[in-house]
Amino acid sequence: MKAYSRPEIAEAVFYDASGNVIQYGNRYEYLDRVDELTHEQTNQERFLPIFVVAQGLLDYLQAEYDVELIDGAPDRKNSDVYSNTNTAHLTRIVKVKPAASNQPSIWIGFSSALGMVEVRAGLFSTFDMWFCGCDRCDDNWWDVADSLESVILAIAKKGLTEHVDKLPWGRARYWLHPDRSSEWSGSIPRSWSKDRFASERMILRELPNEVWEGFTGRNI
Repeated sequence: MKAYSRPEIAEAVFYDASGNVIQYGNRYEYLDRVDELTHEQTNQERFLPIFVVAQGLLDYLQAEYDVELIDGAPDRKNSDVYSNTNTAHLTRIVKVKPAASNQPSIWIGFSSALGMVEVRAGLFSTFDMWFCGCDRCDDNWWDVADSLESVILAIAKKGLTEHVDKLPWGRARYWLHPDRSSEWSGSIPRSWSKDRFASERMILRELPNEVWEGFTGRNI
């Protein structure tokens, strides 16, 4: 299997009012006063490389794993995991659907906010690549891209774990790593219908230890 490599990024250069290159992600190192930065969101195009990386990951998964990409607008055809969620902020959702039923689907949602993506997987796992984008926070695109690559490639290689509490007031829990470590894990309120609760518990019971497997490589 070919190793993943990040797509080449034609990174834009931005200048301040004095004609100096703005060193995003490192501005606190050279500014005399932190209060020179405001919460204004300027030059948001600097986050566009995140979309390029997201597309590169989709292309890689399609080339190297036995999956199908279902691409389109945020409608029910390719976004069933979003069926009870407002998708007005998304302009595109791509579903990565594996051939095997014991492997988790992945959805990558592209937001109308430049560079903002969210990842969903399995039945309810959620990995939002959120960032503020204001000048004072001084976010950079490559940290977000690192996180996006880490999550997508981990799911493709090793799957993920999901669990639904039995109690009526329980939660739906998920873990990216097989050892159920806290990194990239979470839980959401289980405010579902009885039918959905029963259906998802049945699906998870069929998985060994409620663990989805990683994707099957195309060359295997």
